[in-house]
Amino acid sequence: MTEADNKCATDVKPVTGTLGPAVSRVEIAGFNYLSQSSGSGIPTVKNGSTLTFDNEDAASDIYHSITSCKYPCTGDTGIAYPLADGAGSDLKPLDFDSSELGYGPNFGGQLALGPAKNQISWSLPIDAAHGFAPGTIYTFFCRVHPVMRGNFEVIL
Repeated sequence: MTEADNKCATDVKPVTGTLGPAVSRVEIAGFNYLSQSSGSGIPTVKNGSTLTFDNEDAASDIYHSITSCKYPCTGDTGIAYPLADGAGSDLKPLDFDSSELGYGPNFGGQLALGPAKNQISWSLPIDAAHGFAPGTIYTFFCRVHPVMRGNFEVIL
């Protein structure tokens, strides 16, 4: 079916290669996880820290999510890919999901029920208690726009 192959945009693949800069915050803007667009290697996150994601597109009423997918999460987007089947490069299952970051419709100053969780930021604790392991790369995508992909490696 041709409709199952409609990607709607160019896939934004996770960064590959060497380790890149340490990050504690990922801005989401212009349908991109900005830590992925620097081209300076896989973003790193220090074990025991927190990684915060901010949906800068929320001001334009655009929702995004951060949803784990099985490493390396680089397949072509289609009707059945990517899946919310998180597992790091060590292949140990690890699921995380932010829900849809953004604000629902506003009617006369009142937020209406909608798919968004009515917040633009989400923080993910990066430590063993939450299943993260140093030396492992974790991949994620946006459930709303599955062409958006990202990754990070946990470091000591």
